[in-house]
Amino acid sequence: ISNNTFDDFLNADPDGLLASVSSRHKSGLMGGVTYSVVEDSASSGLTISGNTFTGNITQIHNDNDIDSLILVQGGVDTVTISSNTLDWEGTSLSDTASSMTSQTVNDLSGVKVYTQGIHLAGDITGDIAISSNTFDTDDIASGYASDAIKLDGTDQSSLGLGQLDPSGNSDTNAIAISSNTFDTAIVDSTLTGGYATTSDEYATLSVSGAITADDTNDYVIA
Repeated sequence: ISNNTFDDFLNADPDGLLASVSSRHKSGLMGGVTYSVVEDSASSGLTISGNTFTGNITQIHNDNDIDSLILVQGGVDTVTISSNTLDWEGTSLSDTASSMTSQTVNDLSGVKVYTQGIHLAGDITGDIAISSNTFDTDDIASGYASDAIKLDGTDQSSLGLGQLDPSGNSDTNAIAISSNTFDTAIVDSTLTGGYATTSDEYATLSVSGAITADDTNDYVIA
């Protein structure tokens, strides 16, 4: 998936009706690329490069909305995400978003809207390389937070996607992160989890689950 422009995302469920009915649809909003592979299946060689993604924060209305510009989850092996520009824009939170369930993100409490540039989750079975991406997001209001990259160790087994923690698996899979920038907002280009000096609403990296730092730029799922 290369050299595309993804923007003008509109929420198909601004009133949150999907949450009140029985439906296989959970989200009224998706980012530019959502790539899901059922656990124990096989998919390899995905490359996402040279694209421009621009999301609008005001289109996030519901807890179930997909709020990442690139989401890769499940039985995925060997993924490269490089040289993309990922922007979250917007001047205010939507009215519906103001009533969303609060989240705690990177020691921030009371967050109503939380976005990510790249979100990795589920039973990823091989190495992931993330490099030379540029991230940006607008400082719009309190109650908003954004991560450039989220390594999500939440158990997604109920969705058939597994967990980013192959416990008991002899494989040691690495997520290599290097040469990324968060435009002018982030001064720590090594993505070790530091906040910007000008606003604690931005973070380079969020990590949950059994993921540990191997060295400056590599994170090991073990």
